[in-house]
Amino acid sequence: MKFDKTAQQRFTDLYKRYYKLMYHVAFEVLHNRVTTEDVVHTSCVRVLEHFSQVSAIDSPQTRNFVAIITKRIALTECSRMKREVPADVPTELENFDDPHETPVVAVERRDAQTALLMEIRRLGAEDQDILMLKYDNKFTVVQIAQALNMDAQVVKKRLQRIRARLKSALEEKGYDTI
Repeated sequence: MKFDKTAQQRFTDLYKRYYKLMYHVAFEVLHNRVTTEDVVHTSCVRVLEHFSQVSAIDSPQTRNFVAIITKRIALTECSRMKREVPADVPTELENFDDPHETPVVAVERRDAQTALLMEIRRLGAEDQDILMLKYDNKFTVVQIAQALNMDAQVVKKRLQRIRARLKSALEEKGYDTI
């Protein structure tokens, strides 16, 4: 691949802008600095291969594009190394501890969180990406639609169906849902 000076500068800007994001996303999955660096560089190569799809460097769509590519490469690397893949949920969910909570309630809450994570893992990759963008990255439905090149109504309906599927699965297992 040959790029002109402008394209080279745009890619350099993209790398500088999203390096920390790529590192964070990969490290969140791998928990290993050396492997994380490898994944970040592999992600850069993959982004470079699809660089024609990047319209604006500083946009939610590009941020999402880079994050999803990095996450998928990190998950692939994790599977290759035969390690368990950590959940793609915000750390606030994992670290939420109420000091006034009884041990029984804390165990029940953690069991419910584990059940929810298992159900999320059973979803398809695209549904997981939609959930990640909505709840982890705090994207709006319109931003998700733009990032995934989908219609906003389709994203909205898929979110409704995903929530219903998760709620139903948790209720079948005996967990109370809101």
